[in-house]
Amino acid sequence: MEQDTVRNRIFIIGNGFDLAHKLPTSYKDFLRWFLSKVIAEVRSDGIHESPLIQISYIASNGNFEPKGLDDSIDWFTYYSNKKSYAEITKQKIKILQNKIYSVPYISELFDNIFDKINWVDIENEYFKLLLDYNKDDVSSKTTSRERIEQLNEEFQYLRDQLIEYLESEIQYPKMDKSFKGIFKSGNYENQLFLTFNYTKMLLPYYIYLFEESSKFTQMIHIHGALSPSSTKTSDYNGIKDYEQNVPIIEEKKLHIDSKRNLTFDTKKFEEIKQLDLSQIEGWNDVSDHLINLRQNYAIEGEPIFGLGDEHHSELAILKDDENLTELYRFSKGHLYFQNNNYRNLKTYINSAEYDIEILGHSCGLSDRTLFKEIFENDNCKNIKVYWYYNKETYENDFFNKTIELSRHFDNPQDLRDKLEPFNSRGKIPSIDDEFSSY
Repeated sequence: MEQDTVRNRIFIIGNGFDLAHKLPTSYKDFLRWFLSKVIAEVRSDGIHESPLIQISYIASNGNFEPKGLDDSIDWFTYYSNKKSYAEITKQKIKILQNKIYSVPYISELFDNIFDKINWVDIENEYFKLLLDYNKDDVSSKTTSRERIEQLNEEFQYLRDQLIEYLESEIQYPKMDKSFKGIFKSGNYENQLFLTFNYTKMLLPYYIYLFEESSKFTQMIHIHGALSPSSTKTSDYNGIKDYEQNVPIIEEKKLHIDSKRNLTFDTKKFEEIKQLDLSQIEGWNDVSDHLINLRQNYAIEGEPIFGLGDEHHSELAILKDDENLTELYRFSKGHLYFQNNNYRNLKTYINSAEYDIEILGHSCGLSDRTLFKEIFENDNCKNIKVYWYYNKETYENDFFNKTIELSRHFDNPQDLRDKLEPFNSRGKIPSIDDEFSSY
């Protein structure tokens, strides 16, 4: 898009960005890891009990496991080309139950999300159950509040398992030159990475742009991020080194403007790039400085996972509900108050006109509250969507994304005025053919 005036730019980064770098961050990857962990625990201890599922071992003919039933990864690989993952998983549990395992309990939430593909679907399923459990059920032995509390316990456990998975399994690759080109392109002096991912895949690009580009870039993990200590030492050269550079970058930012990046001074920027890093306070003890700077997640925030559609019609009538606290336990809109990320974003979008480029985000309803504020803001002038091409179906997902985007606009004309038409060169770079969605 040709610009008459210089604007800011916001990159909206979703899980498709991580998948494009071949990080195993899909829901399928997580579920396979979780089931493997569960089976390993049953093999070792004879039982697994969690809010999501209970499995226990029953001795039979001296065999610990029926022939052909290896861990869930091997089992999944064997059947992956024959049935859907939901059918595979449910069939395996049925086999376990009929053989030497007892499966007395599977939560409704866990049962319902077996056939889901996207993380947005998981959050939406939680929301559906939340509204359903809040209704009176005379046939139930528990109250609506007890059902909601149980659901929240299950959802919290699911969230904690996801964080454990990402912290223990993710290893980061090198930066991709195509993404470097995208981030350096355009007549923008000030841009923002608004990432919805918990991972650190953006960190190398963030540091790269500061050192190699005249663009001034800031980054907001709007849904929080993995803690610095979680990064594995085997990760690409790197991510730990990049994390250690964050306080240096933040210190330099403080020299630019008291409004933190809302203005841009090219001369001052070049001076800052030449600063003697050894003279920056905290350089000699960068780890402590990093912890102090983030103020226990005050900058990136603890990972947020949950309900993000405060505009849903059924929520409007719940303001006086006696279960309101539990209903909003995982409300993103309320969890945003735990740090300054949301306020910093509001300051940014209200400070100047901006264009948006969407990389790997499904734009689903689970983030509707935030997206409406960004997309319908008068300062938002243009929206560009990078699309994914599925070689198996010979289709791209651009049309589907326009449908998802339309849900965040009250005025359809506003969407038509802002959304760039399909561009054959707008394919998201390097994305693996295995990943058909985000």
